[in-house]
Amino acid sequence: MSDTAHVWARLNTYFWRAEKQRLTSAANSGDVLVTPGISECEKRIKKMALEQRLRMIHVQVEPIGRYWKPERSRFESCAHGSLLILAPWPEDMPTFASDYERFHYLNRLAETICAISHTTNVAVQGLRLSHGG
Repeated sequence: MSDTAHVWARLNTYFWRAEKQRLTSAANSGDVLVTPGISECEKRIKKMALEQRLRMIHVQVEPIGRYWKPERSRFESCAHGSLLILAPWPEDMPTFASDYERFHYLNRLAETICAISHTTNVAVQGLRLSHGG
């Protein structure tokens, strides 16, 4: 292994441990993890959250069709109440020139979900929902 690769592997391990600790601590304090689960670290965090039954919203790219059902680990987490799976409607999903564009779209959806608070007004299919009003 080259010196550069060795340093990168060490940094990657450090980053992974620090990020895992930060997110686990936040989730155990009541925060909800929100991820499309795209990058390797996001996939690891998603797997860990499923195993530990941490509250999580998974923004997936695959549409949820009439007979769609998640794999066992996500199904059990949904049944337990620790996982909410969201996906754009097929007709609302734009066409992407690349996976890069698609991943950024899903990350923006996740960021939008994170920006919503209990005082945020939300419009859903023409209905306006607001807190206390």
